[in-house]
Amino acid sequence: NVEEASAGSGSAKADWTFSGLAPGNYQVMVTYPTNWNRATNAPFTIFDGTTALGTVAVNEQRTPAGAVDASGMAWQLLGTFTITGSSLTVELSNLANGYVEADAVRIVPDASSAMITQVVDNSNTAFSTAGTGWTTTTGAGYQGGAAVATAGTGTNSATWTFTSLPPGNYIISATWPGQSAGATNSPFSILDGTTSLAASIPVNQKVAPVGTTDSNGTTWQVLGNFSVKSGTLKVGLSNNANGTVVADAIRIQQYS
Repeated sequence: NVEEASAGSGSAKADWTFSGLAPGNYQVMVTYPTNWNRATNAPFTIFDGTTALGTVAVNEQRTPAGAVDASGMAWQLLGTFTITGSSLTVELSNLANGYVEADAVRIVPDASSAMITQVVDNSNTAFSTAGTGWTTTTGAGYQGGAAVATAGTGTNSATWTFTSLPPGNYIISATWPGQSAGATNSPFSILDGTTSLAASIPVNQKVAPVGTTDSNGTTWQVLGNFSVKSGTLKVGLSNNANGTVVADAIRIQQYS
């Protein structure tokens, strides 16, 4: 569904507010349904708390042109914005030349503001597996290979462990080689020491990751933003899925 307003003086407004954020740089994206009567200059304004950072005019007669997420939704990038507080608001008004469509806004922490970046690959000693169903593929993968396990009940699991971390907020991302036999609901879990932060984050591994591509050409799909207090962060993956699960590499990025 979507909210809409006809062209006007700007008195009709829609706001999306993200709170509890770490200060830093965020990519801000929007999506919306198109039509001939939509505004060609829908004004989206980005706020750091109550401070306006800028306004971007979007042509909502055109399909969003940008990153496509795992569900197939395309997102139009408004830009990268720096916040110094803990909230980011996007506002759309009807000060435009046609109908404005208020649908969804997506924000993604930008790697340029990361304080710490670490990667654990399936070939590292900080990676481990349990169960006898894991095999290692060669060729495709972060460092030329990945561990895979066929669908099961969860008796086969993999763990990436990051230790000696300073307390803070961390963006956790995964990469893997997509494959036709891949599960559409590969369940990743997140632990702060022994405390569960996310029991199951389903990921479609039939397709390649969708997200930020680093300088080495690896694309990372964000699993989420989590607060770590114990100094140890664990990312898990089990084969309790509807297809083959792929354990390749996990990247973490700390934000102040």
